[in-house]
Amino acid sequence: MKSCNAVSRANFRLVALGAIAASAVLANACGSVSGNEQGGGGSGGTATGGGAGQGGSGAGGSAPTAGNGTAGDGADAGANSSAGAATAGGAAGEALGGGSGPGGASGASGIGGAGGEAGQASDASSCLTLHQANPALASGEYEIDPDGRDHGLAPFSVYCDMTTDGGGWTTLPLRFSDDSYWSITHTGSACVTTDIQDNNGDYRQYYSSNTGTYAHTMMKFVPPIAATSVRLVDFNHTNGAAKNTMDFVMGALPSGSDTTLEGWYFADPSASDAPVGYAFPNTASCTTPYDVEGSGAYCSRDNLASQNNAPTALFLMNETVTLSRPVAAFEMGLVQGCQSSLEDPPTTGEQFRIEIAPGTDGVWKSGIQVR
Repeated sequence: MKSCNAVSRANFRLVALGAIAASAVLANACGSVSGNEQGGGGSGGTATGGGAGQGGSGAGGSAPTAGNGTAGDGADAGANSSAGAATAGGAAGEALGGGSGPGGASGASGIGGAGGEAGQASDASSCLTLHQANPALASGEYEIDPDGRDHGLAPFSVYCDMTTDGGGWTTLPLRFSDDSYWSITHTGSACVTTDIQDNNGDYRQYYSSNTGTYAHTMMKFVPPIAATSVRLVDFNHTNGAAKNTMDFVMGALPSGSDTTLEGWYFADPSASDAPVGYAFPNTASCTTPYDVEGSGAYCSRDNLASQNNAPTALFLMNETVTLSRPVAAFEMGLVQGCQSSLEDPPTTGEQFRIEIAPGTDGVWKSGIQVR
């Protein structure tokens, strides 16, 4: 009889959503689907191990009927059943060993679950860890567990881009009103009001009063996905209202007495929210529909003629930012300058609006990616 011991010893720990066919491939390779391989006269067939449970809480594979051969017809006696096959990429959680067939020992630990134990979720902390373990994985939806098994948030599904710029990009779920996913805080001046914050990728804050100082908004993704780069992918947003748009300083944060300027940056939450990257690091990154304005001082859309007089319209942005150092979790910051000559800031002043809906399956394919 062919052996699967070498495969089960590999102890793969990452199970991803959507590759059930791997179990069939493994079974054929090991030659132990029914336990009826011809050989010497045994006294009982060997049951195969149950297939990997698909999803976060599979019930585990029960052993199929033991080998169909009767004693003496060539069924191997008492051999271990093949391991529960892991799905090759997808979310899974529980690869369970098969049950005992008559005359056969219990199936070996399933490939993919943590040690093959029942009830264990995927060990993948991000799309990058999946990609590093198996570079052949295709782009698609996978289950990850950034804060570790049996800690914090349960494993959840994300879209992984496994091809762009080397692959391994995790698309963040934009469930802004769920504090298990996002922590959104406001400090400094009270010149900003948030009126939209939901779990469908919709967020809006607007400039609501003249105070002459700065307001700070920090948007932190709570599950700890480490990152060295950030991608804005079809990032549907606007920085403007009826008569004004946010003026983002490039490659720095606004400071000093000129509180008419704004900032959009990425931060290190473990280092007092210190900046580690900017949405507009330089003039080359300030591309249409943004303009380099203020004699090269900032990136904005105040030139309303070039915006067809529609600064409130949402538009797509695509940008890749390499962070100045690795961070243990993603965090984005906004600085709002709270000084304006506008008479009615709530209706005419700046706003920052994000509107990026998930797919019909509830998983985001665009928006914010980290790696």
